[in-house]
Amino acid sequence: MNKAEIHKAFIEKLAAQVAAITLASKHAMSDVTDPEHKARSKYETFSLEASYLARGQSLRVEELRDALSILRAMPVSPLPHGEKVQLGAWVVLMDHLGEEQQLYITPLGGGLSVDTPEGPVAMITPASPLGRALMGKSAGDAVNLGNATEPYSILIVA
Repeated sequence: MNKAEIHKAFIEKLAAQVAAITLASKHAMSDVTDPEHKARSKYETFSLEASYLARGQSLRVEELRDALSILRAMPVSPLPHGEKVQLGAWVVLMDHLGEEQQLYITPLGGGLSVDTPEGPVAMITPASPLGRALMGKSAGDAVNLGNATEPYSILIVA
């Protein structure tokens, strides 16, 4: 799988999440306005709780829409050989046991992952601890991540 396919997979995943959370938010909002759920005493808080849920979901939809918009606008061309880790980079790391980890660096939307035939690819941001440790490094560099006892090797920056 190449970087363009990974990029497309993340766009599709984000778009699906936007659709699902938008629908959930609409359902929660209908619960808020449903006359059946009107509080008849100060102890009946279903409608109030549903309004908190609807608000939280609508905020999440806004965040995901922002991430989706930025991801769609990001250039997807491969980075030249020897380039440093930066926004839009697809990075492959290897630990001391030979296990590989694939990452896609984006400004928003960290925490998502997509499955590829070569294994999962995680989306991270430069603001995350892992992102901060990788930014500015190149293929061949070693990087210490978290509380790992052995450094990771950067195999690919594309």
